[in-house]
Amino acid sequence: MASTAASLNHWIGRVNYFVHSFMYTYYALKALHIRIPRFVSMAITSLQIFQMVAVMGFCSYVAFEKYNGNRPCETKLEHSNICLLLGASYLLLFMNYFQKAYFSRKTLKID
Repeated sequence: MASTAASLNHWIGRVNYFVHSFMYTYYALKALHIRIPRFVSMAITSLQIFQMVAVMGFCSYVAFEKYNGNRPCETKLEHSNICLLLGASYLLLFMNYFQKAYFSRKTLKID
């Protein structure tokens, strides 16, 4: 049985692998007690925010195409809508973290 979300998941997966490759490299270096400049963690969090914006873009595009019937697509409209909702919720969480961790007077300990 083929997935009905294959095309959407393909692009989301690529962005996810890209971002996580940086994240886990950062975590591995931190586990080895290697000091990493603050801008690196800020850049990784920025990548995570970009990832959620990209996910929402992919989901919006698929929903638009599916709703208008412009192109054949195996992705169900419900799947892209749920994906859009999840992307939006993660985007808000990452933006909240970014603001509190890097710009708040009472910053979160990240190092």
